[in-house]
Amino acid sequence: MTTVGEPVALPRSETEKIWVSLSEWQGFLGIDIRVYYQAGEASWRPTKKGVRISLELKDQLIAAIEKVAGYADDVMGESRGKPKPLAESKKVDEDEGADK
Repeated sequence: MTTVGEPVALPRSETEKIWVSLSEWQGFLGIDIRVYYQAGEASWRPTKKGVRISLELKDQLIAAIEKVAGYADDVMGESRGKPKPLAESKKVDEDEGADK
């Protein structure tokens, strides 16, 4: 697998990060979202925990993240740090959720 550009690393814990990257594998470009663990002082290695998404689904992935981020904003409300109870926040119909 060859990474294109610099991966974006999100902190997960002191010894783990979630890396989001564009990579080529078997001749196909895709978006890789994977947990990496610290294997040494300056060395990070991938785990099997993650998902690779076809580049063809990039726009749908962005739309899904934006939609979920909107729900998160509703749940967080004005508290900015402490979520309000789910009963007070905007709930999603089960029919509106993930595609079946």
